[in-house]
Amino acid sequence: MTDEKEQGLPDPGKPGPRRGRPSRLWRWLVALIIAIALIAGGATGYAVWRTKAALSAIQRDPGLLPSTGGAESSDADGSPLNILVVGSDSRGDDAGRSDALLIAHVTANRDKVYLISFPRDLYVNIPGHGENKINAAHSLGGTALTAETLEALLGITIDHAVSVDFEGFLSLSDTVGEITVWNETSSRSGEYRFPRGELTLQSDALLAYVRQRYGLPNGDLDRAKRQRTVLRAMLVKLSTRETLSDPAKLDTVLSEVGGYLTVDAGLSDETILRIGASLKLDAASDILTLQAPTTGFGTSPDGASIDLYDPTSMSELGAALRDDGLRSYTSRHDSLDEDY
Repeated sequence: MTDEKEQGLPDPGKPGPRRGRPSRLWRWLVALIIAIALIAGGATGYAVWRTKAALSAIQRDPGLLPSTGGAESSDADGSPLNILVVGSDSRGDDAGRSDALLIAHVTANRDKVYLISFPRDLYVNIPGHGENKINAAHSLGGTALTAETLEALLGITIDHAVSVDFEGFLSLSDTVGEITVWNETSSRSGEYRFPRGELTLQSDALLAYVRQRYGLPNGDLDRAKRQRTVLRAMLVKLSTRETLSDPAKLDTVLSEVGGYLTVDAGLSDETILRIGASLKLDAASDILTLQAPTTGFGTSPDGASIDLYDPTSMSELGAALRDDGLRSYTSRHDSLDEDY
């Protein structure tokens, strides 16, 4: 791997100053993945007790899903799960537009998790508001309207949801340490330079990498891919023996989880533990990432740059999510990210 001074990156072992408020996205994922790793892995004693204590501190909000959303029967083994993850750039009382938008699809037999990102400039119909970029749904009606928009776009039911702040990259990478990703496109963002190849990132460098949009050949699409790649790398990092076997690190991570997390009311402690116990993830390769299908770029009637999609292709993705057919879908379309 290239020396970091040659990369032009500040030393990732020396985190820069924190910015913004604590994030909820990564803490929610920590809670779920730690529960999965500990319970599925047969952990006992203190670690399981601390996991349950952290889950008990999580805040629940019934307003994160539309009134018709959430199917409790899907939580049981034997049915797929579609979990909405919204990373917002909200400030103060403003709902904000969504900065990252993904569906985490857990297969019916619980042996795979697919992370599917939707570019924030995807031009769709927002129920009750007409055509707009999909990230506008969050500012118009919060996470519930975002879920309703995706349900209408894909013809699926969103089973669970969480709304979060993407600044959590800083706090989680400080806790669990550097993460390694494969960078497809060389770029520069402010003081940071990201050459093509393997990168080891942490704190401000990690945030700069995942937030960059301008200077990338495919703009929003490339940023969405970086988000997926970093998210997957973070999940893998959290579930490694290095993290789980270090009592001090584990305790720090779990202590952070409960105080900053809001999920839909259906994700009770018991539900999270049940999902965790049912999963059969054997390796990092069981977490797969891809992007929702797009057909190119365009301009909206008001002159904004937008991402376009083919309704037939989007319907096919929706059927795969609804009918637990993502394995076949990704095989037919060769749509999985492979450079990690």
